[in-house]
Amino acid sequence: MNSTLYLDRKIIVFDSDDWGTLGIRDLEGFERLKAKGYNIGQKDCDYYSLELPEDLDALYSVLSKHSDFFGLPPIFTCNFIVARPDYEKIIKSEFREYHFLDISQGAPGMWENRDELFNTYKEGIKRGLVFPGYHGLCHFNYDAWLAALRNGEPDLQECVKGHMSYIPSLRRDTFNYEYLAKANPITFLPLSAQEEKIKKGIAVFRQIFGFSPVFTIAPKCVWNSDTEQIWHKYGIKYIGAGNRRPGMLALPGNRLGEKNQWGMIYLIRNVNFEPIRKNACQDAFIEIDFLFKAQQPAIIETHCINYLSSIRNFRERSLEQLDNLLYLIEEKYPDVVYLTSKQFGDILENGFCYLRNGERMEVKTHQTNLPYLGKFYFYQKRTALKRYFDKSNRNRQRL
Repeated sequence: MNSTLYLDRKIIVFDSDDWGTLGIRDLEGFERLKAKGYNIGQKDCDYYSLELPEDLDALYSVLSKHSDFFGLPPIFTCNFIVARPDYEKIIKSEFREYHFLDISQGAPGMWENRDELFNTYKEGIKRGLVFPGYHGLCHFNYDAWLAALRNGEPDLQECVKGHMSYIPSLRRDTFNYEYLAKANPITFLPLSAQEEKIKKGIAVFRQIFGFSPVFTIAPKCVWNSDTEQIWHKYGIKYIGAGNRRPGMLALPGNRLGEKNQWGMIYLIRNVNFEPIRKNACQDAFIEIDFLFKAQQPAIIETHCINYLSSIRNFRERSLEQLDNLLYLIEEKYPDVVYLTSKQFGDILENGFCYLRNGERMEVKTHQTNLPYLGKFYFYQKRTALKRYFDKSNRNRQRL
């Protein structure tokens, strides 16, 4: 399909991954691994940890300062990993069985200062600042992880002693995907194995949050048609994604608003906002401004690492940039509307959604043959449109 979706509303969706993911336990755990000779900290992913309640409180403080055309605050669709390894039970099983704690049960034994974390999630949901999406049962292939532990691989053994799973930068392509059997060459788990994980994960999500998820995004944005078939079976309607998936040949044909064979709608992100990076606010606003002028929504990708502070304080700078971005948006576009991924999916499916205040908001959508303005850098978006209009002008001149 070569058409592009246009809307008569200026819509912002913050789509944020990796909430509830453990990562490296704390600064003590980080330094312990470093002292063992592991080259940890060369990449930002090594600073991933489980968020602290105060990280969420600080995020809520910024979001609650802002409001859209309807007087409602910006809301993060926080895509949750719903369970964490129960290291003590896993060690006791000699790495033959995977045991987990769901996020309502707290963090594993050696993790501290997270007793109020689940209550803090619930507070954000109640205040309309957080909406939970489904990211997965586990961010990695735990069967492959257990097999590597049984093989006695030293970096994993060292991590598990400290109630951590693995060093992210060292193992990012080993088993850092829930639905892959192997990353190189790419080999997906059989449909039955994927169904076991998805069925279990969605049941845990429902138990935790009190409703079944309709929106999901796969860990590392890696899945296949088997995954989609199972998601559909268990009630998923909307599939989130970046503009590319590693090794997936079909994705370049998936555009925002398109449907798969089961009628599930793709919500392709088209703006990157990772405020730990330089010029993130400025770059994101340029993209949003351009998309709004082209009558397209802004689906903003932003990962939870930006808002963490337990190992390295990314939170302070990131929240300053988020605050600035929201001020810029609201100043130039007072008619902006902040939605969740689920609400935006409802618009694409039904032409309307219900806002948190109970109001029904209708949105007119239409397709054109303008070039697709997905998650490309701003200059590429601009170039794509220029080529289209230049070609159109040439064709008119020939007539």
